Amino acid sequence: MKKILLSSFLVLMMGAVVFGQTSNRSVLKPAPQNVLLTKSHEASLKNINSQKTLACVDTIKYPQAKEQILGTSNFFIFDLWADDNEAMSQTFLLSGATIGITGVEFYGRNSPNGVASVSVRASVYNVDVNNNPTTEIAFSNITLSDTNFAYRQVDFTPINVTGNYAVVIRPTNVGGIVDFYVNDIAQGQSYDENLSRAKSDYYTSSNGNWVNIPTYTVSFGPFDFEMLAAPKITYTINTDFTASPNPSCLGTPVNFTNATTPTSVLSSRFYNYQMFKNYFNGAPDSTYVYALGGTPLVWNGNTTHTYTTAANHTPKLYTLGGFWNSCLDSASKTVTVNPLPTVTANATTTTVCAGGQITLTGGGASSYTWDNGVTDGVAFTPTATTTYTVVGTDGNNCQDTATTTVTVTTVDATTTTTGTTITANNGSATYQWVDCDNSNQPISGATSQSFTPTATGNYAVVVTENGCSETSACENIIITGINEVNANNNIAVYPNPFNDVLTISSENSLSGTTVKIIAVTGQTLTETTIVSGNTYTFDLNNYAKGLYFVEINQNGSLNTLKVIKK
Repeated sequence: MKKILLSSFLVLMMGAVVFGQTSNRSVLKPAPQNVLLTKSHEASLKNINSQKTLACVDTIKYPQAKEQILGTSNFFIFDLWADDNEAMSQTFLLSGATIGITGVEFYGRNSPNGVASVSVRASVYNVDVNNNPTTEIAFSNITLSDTNFAYRQVDFTPINVTGNYAVVIRPTNVGGIVDFYVNDIAQGQSYDENLSRAKSDYYTSSNGNWVNIPTYTVSFGPFDFEMLAAPKITYTINTDFTASPNPSCLGTPVNFTNATTPTSVLSSRFYNYQMFKNYFNGAPDSTYVYALGGTPLVWNGNTTHTYTTAANHTPKLYTLGGFWNSCLDSASKTVTVNPLPTVTANATTTTVCAGGQITLTGGGASSYTWDNGVTDGVAFTPTATTTYTVVGTDGNNCQDTATTTVTVTTVDATTTTTGTTITANNGSATYQWVDCDNSNQPISGATSQSFTPTATGNYAVVVTENGCSETSACENIIITGINEVNANNNIAVYPNPFNDVLTISSENSLSGTTVKIIAVTGQTLTETTIVSGNTYTFDLNNYAKGLYFVEINQNGSLNTLKVIKK
């Protein structure tokens, strides 16, 4: 029977749009509220106990959830007529995984405008790239006689699908009309995804071909909606994760990496409620949660945790799967956290004199590595006060460090001479002056910082600081002011510049004595005969540095005085 569209009019009623056709064909009208559609998905999926689910059995009520959570819960009634070869599909996306489909669910009834009962073929189809159904891969029939809306369950021999597919609803008996719910019909809503297709021999917009809903409803719209049809699916969640390093050492961060499968299902908005919320609402929700022990739960698939106790820990990862039904899976592992070795840094001595050797050795571990070029257990000579660090590694490859400071004492043994007084430059030590001309024999009582010898000679000081001693260079001290020459080869030493003269006084016994000044080469530089009672003066300022001899000849008795000008 040819059906004519008598009218299409728009009525705003509780946010719903009503459309009519002939009295024997109701194309689209508001759906009454139904308690079956008031399930709180969020509460359902959050009330999860700790029981592990071996298989996730779920019903993907995707169009219904979009309307209830993202829309305003305005549902509409749409009908399909068997006599016009009408059908509708709802596509579900799947990629990178395999799931089982055990049946189909739709929210519908036998239309009061049809015959006493309607036979409905509920199928699963493959779809092409445009979401149009192509090949039927599973189906089952259900007969509806009542005119009350309800969830209709259709089961068939389970099949496996690995790509996008569609649920298709089609009435098949003569005069049969099936009514079912669709979500809000308005176009341009945030959750419109162009996933539904319809076909009809009655509407010229279709002409028996699959077309999208805005095209299909162009004669009385256009509108955009999806029917409340869902696949009943099953898949197994295999929760797994890696912990690295394992075993680890106390204080070392352990990286937890999620390895749960099937990844593409658990990350899909079609099959995972958490991902649904993330996709449409940007809700900060997670499919995975770690119970690491002693810390708050970590809502992430990957995390890093540093244990504060050395022990065998048993972290557990929970997977919150499922879209309409709650699917919980979990896995635990043993993470061994070894204690750190108690490392010590040992030294043969922590104070050493400059030039002395020490040996550093580590303790409390199996092997040791020192900084500053030190080899464990091998003697070396430190050059300055230094703090040395050792890294000790035990049999579990765990490491800790220890330090020791070695103080090197360098004694300042330099001196400064003023006149005939020698002063040690180190003002914070103890002193002992020695006679260099007498095998460094200590000079009794000479223990002050400064020393003034009473005789010409070479002197040094032994400076002692922090138990370390150093001897200064020998310093030549000249006691000047010699003004009378005696026998026995006396030696007079005069500094430069020369500020005195060599004076020889003549006594009666020296009358007629001859005095010569002779160079080291043997050349006589000057010769004088001393008259009794007179004085002979030898002025060294007239001569260069060096050794000179003063030869005194008294009546054949020869004496020589050595004079060194410095």
